[in-house]
Amino acid sequence: MNRNRLAAVLAVAGLAGAAAAQHNINLGTLNVTSTATPIDLNGASIPAGNYTSYSMSFDWVAGGGGPWSNEAIWALTSTNNLATAVFHADPGVSPDAGSSGNPVTLTWNGFMGAQTLNVETGFSTTGAAYNGGDDLFLFTLQTWAGSDATWSNVNVTLGFDSAPTPTGVFSEAWASGNTATGNTWTRPNAAGTALSTAVPQFDVIPFGVTESGTYDIASITPDHDGFLHIYTGAFDANDPLANFLAGNDDGPILGLGSSVTAGLELVAGELYFAVISAFGTTQAGDYTMNAVGPGAAFVIPAPGSLALLGLGGLVIARRRR
Repeated sequence: MNRNRLAAVLAVAGLAGAAAAQHNINLGTLNVTSTATPIDLNGASIPAGNYTSYSMSFDWVAGGGGPWSNEAIWALTSTNNLATAVFHADPGVSPDAGSSGNPVTLTWNGFMGAQTLNVETGFSTTGAAYNGGDDLFLFTLQTWAGSDATWSNVNVTLGFDSAPTPTGVFSEAWASGNTATGNTWTRPNAAGTALSTAVPQFDVIPFGVTESGTYDIASITPDHDGFLHIYTGAFDANDPLANFLAGNDDGPILGLGSSVTAGLELVAGELYFAVISAFGTTQAGDYTMNAVGPGAAFVIPAPGSLALLGLGGLVIARRRR
């Protein structure tokens, strides 16, 4: 009998410990419009602790104005004033959402103050951890103007899970230069399917990678609207559609100040070419190159200069085989 009582006590203690590991906020049913609306989550009632993770879920049903589920967004903030708020979570569209008004259950899971890795800015922290007891607000929004939707069974969970360390190698400024070389080309479009009407100056960097895998390659051009093209095996400015691999005008974070070719499957030992130019014919300027992938990106010198490198040249030659 004593053993049974002890087991029961331990079971209850275990449940209490599990409950203390997170804090749930149930908001019931909300009518959400195209005006960002704050809801006070009564931060004073949230147990003390440094909350580092979140989850959100609700059942989405279209209202008037033709809303879609991928227009349902929300954010956790420190105040009800977006102009001054600290954002604890702002995850964007749910992976469950669609381009339609069909009913769906939407879910999000993520981390506050999580470190992320991207090719434009390297390692950075998104969001900020939340201290229990501080003010906390939920902003809700349907982004299609004049629309509304019903969010029911709305549940917000704050937790203490730690974000995984981002994987990958960030090669910052592994190459640099200026596109005012005097050499011009008829620049292809970003898809490599046709030539544009722009004839900008360009610079070319032969490069390789130390490990095979998926890479993002970026050119950073802070003083002009740059354009990046990647070629595999060979590059001929007089035949700019041949050997095309990828192209991009504006990066997702820095916009005009960067160009990002993402998701490239690159092979160690293979030769690639980064061609850096500009969107417009009259534009040129400085650039640096960044890369993110399982290994590092590196410049491959022109064949005539390998003899000057001694043993360094032999190392690069081995990598190319």
